Amino acid sequence: MKMFKNRAVQLSALALILATLTACGNAKNDIPTHSNAGDSNYTQSTHDTTNNRANMNHSAMAMDTQNAPPHTQAYLAMMNKMGDEMSKAGNLADADTAFAKGMIPHHIRAVEMAKVQLEYGKDETMRKLAQAIIDGQQAEIDLMNGWLNGKDTTTQNANAPHAKAYALDNSHSEMMTAIYETDPDVAFAKAMIPHHKGAVNMAKVQLEYGKDKAMQDLAKQIINAQEPEIKLMEDWLKQ
Repeated sequence: MKMFKNRAVQLSALALILATLTACGNAKNDIPTHSNAGDSNYTQSTHDTTNNRANMNHSAMAMDTQNAPPHTQAYLAMMNKMGDEMSKAGNLADADTAFAKGMIPHHIRAVEMAKVQLEYGKDETMRKLAQAIIDGQQAEIDLMNGWLNGKDTTTQNANAPHAKAYALDNSHSEMMTAIYETDPDVAFAKAMIPHHKGAVNMAKVQLEYGKDKAMQDLAKQIINAQEPEIKLMEDWLKQ
């Protein structure tokens, strides 16, 4: 399938980015020593290389929404749009339909988050990742929308095993914390990691309970694409 081939090309490009990032990380003589200081030592500078990105605190959360950075306001505007839609989709009686109906708004959110990164972010690695997410996930959205034509998207069964599995997702709160990071690149990475993990978990639910081959193949593709992207972001945050 053409979409899967294109995704494979994107994965190869991301692997190259990750290899470059790792090589840079190993060049210790060229990289300042990072501090392990706790949250209280965090300053709101836009990319303090003396602090580990992953340890940046969430002091910005004390700000009210109106005074939040532009990228945070952009994330906040989209965060609650699709929660109800995903919840209803997870309760659909058919596991394959539930997967597609739930993954579409999940992917839409990822695409919107990536567009925020392209607007406000400056780090080249994160910008390349954002574009790859837009290209790959928009193609998957189109695939799922086409697959859903003629499917029953109304019959609910909240007691179905797949519905109960989807209800366990808790990625939203972690994302809401991450978007308050004052550095837009850090905010993107720290919010996209739990978002990607949520997608991987949804794909694993599909592999366990779904039956349709096209949706099974898509679930595998999502796992194969997003797990390396999670690793890429986690490694980037450690620099």
